[in-house]
Amino acid sequence: VSTQSTGTRNVLLKFQENFVVPVAISQLQIINQMQTEIGELDGATLEKLFDVDYFLETMTTEMKETSERLTASKEIDVAISKAAVDFRGGATLIDKIFHPKK
Repeated sequence: VSTQSTGTRNVLLKFQENFVVPVAISQLQIINQMQTEIGELDGATLEKLFDVDYFLETMTTEMKETSERLTASKEIDVAISKAAVDFRGGATLIDKIFHPKK
């Protein structure tokens, strides 16, 4: 093992010890602090903080629009099904006219 690789290894270990580990610990402390503070908030404050009314309104509008699109799609499906039956019926009529059974 060369002195250069040993020196590089030592620098990386010191970097990890003095920078990476403290940052990770700080992140954990911040997350724990945030969880504690959010846990202490009441429902009304949380709803205001996270704009629950806006999201409920948006979701209600989207649900209504989706329901309308679904209804329209069902109506189209029924119309296509009826048209298919009429089309097959027409084909049967043509067969009877041009290929009568003996």
